[in-house]
Amino acid sequence: DLDSRLERNQSEFRLSKKPSKRDVERSEAGLLDTEQRYKMNSTDDFFYTENYIKINNSHLMPEKTARQIVDAFGFTVTQSR
Repeated sequence: DLDSRLERNQSEFRLSKKPSKRDVERSEAGLLDTEQRYKMNSTDDFFYTENYIKINNSHLMPEKTARQIVDAFGFTVTQSR
């Protein structure tokens, strides 16, 4: 959701990895502009329902989110290099 994106946008980790986000005011203005112009969250109107999973990952670690996707679609997990 928007609140989570705004919070993540200012996190120390994100700012250390993304120089373009270090101008926090400009970055936040861009995020809010994008939110107004585009649909950032799907509702129940997704047209490929068999290829769709809605996950609120606001309070999930990336690994848990990835696991939900793997389980939902029956993907095979391989080791990364």
